[in-house]
Amino acid sequence: MALTSVYSGTLFTRLYMAVPEAVLLGDIGKAARGEVGRTLVYCVIYSLDATRCIILQLAATQSLSHALGAAAPAMWQCGLVVVLLAGLLSQVRALSRLSSFFLLGTVSQLAAIGIVLYEMLRSPSPDAVTQLAGDSSEHGTFHEGFVAAFSIIFAFGGQFAFCELLADMKAPLLFPKAISVCTAIMAPLYILVGATGYWSRGNSVTDIVIFSLGESLQARIAAGLILVQALSQYLVNLNVWSHNLLVPCTACVAITWRAGSSA
Repeated sequence: MALTSVYSGTLFTRLYMAVPEAVLLGDIGKAARGEVGRTLVYCVIYSLDATRCIILQLAATQSLSHALGAAAPAMWQCGLVVVLLAGLLSQVRALSRLSSFFLLGTVSQLAAIGIVLYEMLRSPSPDAVTQLAGDSSEHGTFHEGFVAAFSIIFAFGGQFAFCELLADMKAPLLFPKAISVCTAIMAPLYILVGATGYWSRGNSVTDIVIFSLGESLQARIAAGLILVQALSQYLVNLNVWSHNLLVPCTACVAITWRAGSSA
């Protein structure tokens, strides 16, 4: 997955340089297959990004609930707070203007990872059961394995926003290097956290590791940091999602208005 992610950075850069006026991925689809290609790309990206927004809404809601601990209101109320925060922050329309907030999200994520690793190394579960191989029935159902596999794919899936990022860059040709650096940081961290979590908690963990650390102060701080990181990702998805919705709608309105004016 890491190598695929690095290659995708090069591939998207080549696509963008072939259609340098592109702002959305649908523009590249139009250059390749006309309006049909543009529509197909818009449908795929819109569906993908809508799903990611839902996932990040749930992740941010759960993070807020765990951060507040016993003082947390009902989950639906935490969800409304997240919607309000995302709605306010998403008024900034250009991704480049949110770079400082994205940096804050990245720093928050790294800090949360540090806390989680410390907690897992400091107090491993004495009942943790680990194994390299075993009976298939001991590793859960096909559905659980399917969800786990796609969770890994989701972790490396930022390609939906590549075209917008390229359009905002002063030097788009440096994009592959940027993706390579990001992947070189992400992949070892994913492996480190996953391996440490498995060693510390075993194969009986049923929840996200950070949410299975209990109600300690450190765990709540880590959940709060993940909330900041989830919101930063949420804003990227909302920006791209809204853009992919507004551009076709605006085009349809313009065509309808011209047709009405001609009549």
